[in-house]
Amino acid sequence: METIDASTSLMFQPLGGGRAAINGDFAMTADQVNPVIHALRSHGLTIVELHDHMLYEQLRLFYLHSWKTGEATALARALRAGLRRRAVPISSRAALTTGPRWPIR
Repeated sequence: METIDASTSLMFQPLGGGRAAINGDFAMTADQVNPVIHALRSHGLTIVELHDHMLYEQLRLFYLHSWKTGEATALARALRAGLRRRAVPISSRAALTTGPRWPIR
C-alpha cells in the first residue's frame, strides 16, 4: 500500500524584539494552489517552490514552500490567510479521506 505525506508545516524562529522568521510548507489540492499563493503574496511572503511528490497519486497533492521575516503577529496572520484559502468545507472532507476517520475540529 502506497502512502503519501499530506501535512502542512508552519515553523516560526524567534529573532528577538517581537520579530520572527517563518517557513511554511502547505499541502493542497490543485484548486487550492492559486488562492493560497495569492493570499500569501498579498501578505508579502516569498513563494520559494511549488511541486508535487508523486506521479499518479489520487488525490493529487501539491506542496508550496514560503518564507518571510518580520513582526511575529503579522506573520501569523499571513499564514492564517493562506490556511483559510486552503480550507476544505466540512461536507467535502469525508470524500478526501481514504483511511480511518477521526473527529475534525
